[in-house]
Amino acid sequence: YKKHPTSPNLDAFAANAVRFSRAYASGPCTSASFMGMVTSTIPSRLRGLKRDGDVFTIPGSARSLASRMRQAGFATRALMPVVGDYLKGIDRGFDTFDGSFHFADMMVDRAIRVMDRAHAPPRTFTWVHLIDAHFPYEPHRGFGAFGRRPEDLYAQEIAFMDAQLARLFAHLDQDGWSKDTLVVVFSDHGEAFGEHGTRLHGNSLY
Repeated sequence: YKKHPTSPNLDAFAANAVRFSRAYASGPCTSASFMGMVTSTIPSRLRGLKRDGDVFTIPGSARSLASRMRQAGFATRALMPVVGDYLKGIDRGFDTFDGSFHFADMMVDRAIRVMDRAHAPPRTFTWVHLIDAHFPYEPHRGFGAFGRRPEDLYAQEIAFMDAQLARLFAHLDQDGWSKDTLVVVFSDHGEAFGEHGTRLHGNSLY
């Protein structure tokens, strides 16, 4: 899939941004990775972490990123489709938390509406999680007819999300947000397509 032109907008964004070439997720799946991101602690070192099957609960003693941002005077908002279903406590510290699933185009529409309502207070922390580049890979009309193999459909998902992020970046520029906004782009895990004998994610640290 690397041969496909999947992310021209992200590439242009990264060309003028600080890039971390050696950045590592704290786990091979969303729940483990998000736990590390919101608590700044490797999940295996979180005391009191609870697990019920595939559902994890972040211990109440762990201070979350959103809690720290709110304490610093930021309004905190999250658009995190389905994450809260299997990572309890992820909503801690957010003034508003939307966990409903939508494709990236609708998610960006919602994010823009959230930003448009966020002029007071002026300091806001908004987390937008786009989940499209995730099994099952859905085709999107008009976004890169790369092929029908799983890795081709995955590439098409990335191209679809890239186009939606371009809309979000343009809105930041149009409304004058970009000059005072720190934009952080990251991924919580990758996908395997036969490398090291694995597929999908969550079953290998590769």
